[in-house]
Amino acid sequence: MSREVLVHGKDVGRAELYFPQDSVPPGNLFRLFYDPDMGLLRFQTEDGKPLSETTDIDLVAKAHHSGIRPLLLLAQAEGLVDKVPSGRLTTLDFRTNIDSGFYTRANVQKTGNYQPSISLPGSRRSFRFRLRLSGSPIPYIRFFPYIHEDQNLRFWDVERSSDLDVRWGQKPGSWRPEEVQKRIPELFEFAQSLGHWV
Repeated sequence: MSREVLVHGKDVGRAELYFPQDSVPPGNLFRLFYDPDMGLLRFQTEDGKPLSETTDIDLVAKAHHSGIRPLLLLAQAEGLVDKVPSGRLTTLDFRTNIDSGFYTRANVQKTGNYQPSISLPGSRRSFRFRLRLSGSPIPYIRFFPYIHEDQNLRFWDVERSSDLDVRWGQKPGSWRPEEVQKRIPELFEFAQSLGHWV
């Protein structure tokens, strides 16, 4: 069971959100606000009680959802979100990713790992993989996948304006083309279609 929440915004259309029934208490009116520290749209009851974290929405990461997009446009009009991204990953070139405003978000798991996913054009599923950062884990990361001039796949940390210090197994570093081909063959083929690793 889920509850439908309708949000109307002037000149941006109607957003339709579905929340698990046990995460939204009885009632018709909810307040929504943008949390700039976490980059999330959050909800609370009429009297200010916060709703469950399962109702939090990362507007940019979910921009390709038609029900979310009106809220993203409204947040941009209010100056809360800088750019409206194209939606899904359309290139692995760093500059284009930055210009589009697209990023991937991953929350830390109990194991200290992050499990983000990448959606590729023409694919019916998202490709999940596991990241581990060197040093202490942080609550979440937002990053761009891109192919560096050394031809390795790297991840640019949006908040910290630097490459993520990722760790594959016991060694830090980036993914070499042959590692991408082994871990996510579809991602390797997509990179090749863009002229990389040919």
